[in-house]
Amino acid sequence: MLNYRIRQIFYKPSHEGLVDPAFDGFFNLTLDKYFENSVIKKLYNEGDYEGHEYYGVVSWKFRNKTGYNGDAMEKLISITNHIGELYAFNKNFKKQNIWVVGENWHADFVKVGNAIFNRLGYDVDVSKLDTEPIYFNYWLIKNEWFQRYCKELLIPAMDLMDNDPEIIDMCERNANYTGIKVMKAQQCMQVFGKPYYTYYPFICERLMSTFAAIHGLNVVQI
Repeated sequence: MLNYRIRQIFYKPSHEGLVDPAFDGFFNLTLDKYFENSVIKKLYNEGDYEGHEYYGVVSWKFRNKTGYNGDAMEKLISITNHIGELYAFNKNFKKQNIWVVGENWHADFVKVGNAIFNRLGYDVDVSKLDTEPIYFNYWLIKNEWFQRYCKELLIPAMDLMDNDPEIIDMCERNANYTGIKVMKAQQCMQVFGKPYYTYYPFICERLMSTFAAIHGLNVVQI
């Protein structure tokens, strides 16, 4: 039996009933510029992952976006004999460099990504990495790798984006996001301090895939 914990975030009390019975709900009252990454950081700092072989944090839209529930997910993972160090739930996305793909919407996205990783001490060109398509933070990772991801990359990257003036300037530009149910300018002002989506959540969204590529993790798409 798979020993895992997935926290499923919901933002409205009315959405609590949408939490998958196989997951543990997490009510997040506030939304900030890092989206669910702030929740991941909080849960890491609280040791929420302890006692589990695998750990993940997903949104309340998980089933709508993946097409399966927690029970089906467990069965799919069991078929793999638990060989994955990282399970990703984006199998319908074409495999191509996620930073280069981001250039289609976010100007100088590769440049921003490289600036962040170089500031953090990584000697990499993010556009050259063999990255898996991992979006929406839909992943389940081995506990020890989750801890390293948060400690070595996610939290340092967020701290950098909060404190480095040059990085801040890069990240606060208009991300030109045009997805479904886009927040209007007034709500964007509350979340980003700008009347548009900024780069922060889209950069964080790509950190796990980049981390996996850098460390050569065995990624299994289901």
